Amino acid sequence: MADLLLLLVAGAFTFIGGSQIALSQSQYSKRVKDEAFAMRSSTLLRWCGVALLCLGFGICIARNGFSFGFILWLLLLVSAFFAIVLVLSFYPKTLKWLLAEWRQSISR
Repeated sequence: MADLLLLLVAGAFTFIGGSQIALSQSQYSKRVKDEAFAMRSSTLLRWCGVALLCLGFGICIARNGFSFGFILWLLLLVSAFFAIVLVLSFYPKTLKWLLAEWRQSISR
């Protein structure tokens, strides 16, 4: 059960990290919230996305070792990015919750 939970957490980190990287680009952030980020906020959002991808990678490596963990992470990465492409293509407003939380933490 713990292995399944770790896999789900790694998948969530990968999806949210990839979404943050995609939403740091102006064309995608305009689709979601009708305005682009400032350059500083965009860079910070991108680095947080990379950090979440690295956390997902670390969980996969810790869960299965390097030989299979790397392949598992690549599978999660491809699956998450495919889901992000579908969400940004058809329902971009569903990712608004990511930017709402991000907007609140930047403005503090």
